[in-house]
Amino acid sequence: MRYFSVVLLLSLNGLAGCLISSVNQLSQTWMSISPIQCMGNPWEQDWLASHDNDYESYPADPTTPELEAGEKEIIRDYFARQGVRIERLDSKQFDGAVCLACSCPAGYTMFALIDDVAKDRMLELGFASSMAPD
Repeated sequence: MRYFSVVLLLSLNGLAGCLISSVNQLSQTWMSISPIQCMGNPWEQDWLASHDNDYESYPADPTTPELEAGEKEIIRDYFARQGVRIERLDSKQFDGAVCLACSCPAGYTMFALIDDVAKDRMLELGFASSMAPD
């Protein structure tokens, strides 16, 4: 009986390890979006609403297409509340035409690496499937 208990315990431990390993190895995919100007993106609007519309305090330099650390934190937090955990966030400037209207692209593409299970949610939020940024 003792032998059977030890074998059963070791088997269950091995099974649990396999289950944990498979959960940790979810497939991931890159998604992308072209943010717009004038703080018109959902994560910016959400931040402004909770900070008394204080545009000056938003942690981003509007003269550069790079996402800054504070802005990445805001983006990750926003999408976490939408049910999407972002593993990695990158941006890349594009050479396309940019106009001055607030509805125009801000001049860069934002890339988010997410678990495949959140892909449909990101598509609902305006993202597109993408290749990894260069």
